Amino acid sequence: MSKAKNRNTDKIRFSVAMCTYNGEAYIREQLQSILEQDVPVDEIVLADDGSTDGTVRIAREVLSQSSVSYEILVNKKNLGFRKNFEQAIARTHGEIIFLSDQDDVWKREKVRVIWAHFQKNPSCLLVFSNAVVVDANRNPQAMDLWDSLMLNKETLADTDWKRLFLKGWYVTGAATAIRRELFEEAIPFPEICYHDAWLAMRAALRGGLEAEPEKLICYRQHADNQIGTVASGAARWKKRLLVLRTAGQTQIEIHRQYAVMYREIDQGFSDLLSADPDFYRELKACAQYHQELGNLGNLRFRERLQVIWHHYRQGDFSRFAKNQAALRGDLFYAMGRRAKEASRRK
Repeated sequence: MSKAKNRNTDKIRFSVAMCTYNGEAYIREQLQSILEQDVPVDEIVLADDGSTDGTVRIAREVLSQSSVSYEILVNKKNLGFRKNFEQAIARTHGEIIFLSDQDDVWKREKVRVIWAHFQKNPSCLLVFSNAVVVDANRNPQAMDLWDSLMLNKETLADTDWKRLFLKGWYVTGAATAIRRELFEEAIPFPEICYHDAWLAMRAALRGGLEAEPEKLICYRQHADNQIGTVASGAARWKKRLLVLRTAGQTQIEIHRQYAVMYREIDQGFSDLLSADPDFYRELKACAQYHQELGNLGNLRFRERLQVIWHHYRQGDFSRFAKNQAALRGDLFYAMGRRAKEASRRK
């Protein structure tokens, strides 16, 4: 553990919780962009998950030369990004906590624009922004972050966020800031649900989630990203072809993961869900949809098609998927499994 001397935590308003792991290539640029905000941050807590490169050394060098209050935590055992973010946020002291990845670059006005949301609306618990998607060399890609996540920018004002989140996740942690109150309600973070999805659903259930359409970070995509988005049209088609070649296996894995995520939300947020019985039923139906489709591999061919047809007839692919690619992925998986079965019978 490394701490700056004489940390004064009494007057901290803006904290940054950053998680790092082998990020020496980009960490200096990211920290500098945070330190150069036109509304300064008061504190940076960096939690390193056992880097074997120069990440911690570079971070210590940059932060020690700044006037910001900071703390560097170095994990002896790898916690994974969910629990590492929980640890980092827990060590902050600010009223408003900005989440940060190690490899992005913040626009100079990010803190100021996000803070305006919290100032204007005392009930606001979480704000997330759009972002410019860039490659490793910060070259902008064809789609911005919200386009790649299929978030409709035209309907933001009328969005029922909690119901939209039954289709998937649209809030990216690297572009998110939260009020401390939200974190204290939402801990502990679960094992499977992403920390940003977990916080976003809690904020949505409380009616305290807001979206900022301005692109406030350069969201870097490169080979080492743990979580990211498809940055270009060519990459999107490459991913689609990969899905075809693997007979929808990617889609099935998404179903299995989402089934667990929605069950964790059910169990973790029962205090808020019980107050909205209609939405609670929708959440349970969503979890069941993903559970049954994630189980297709354990069924015979005809049974697989029956399950897909049932959920199609129920309208579940419209209710619980971003687009028809989910239906195509499930069908490709069912057909691919059949071809394998036929080849084994010969």
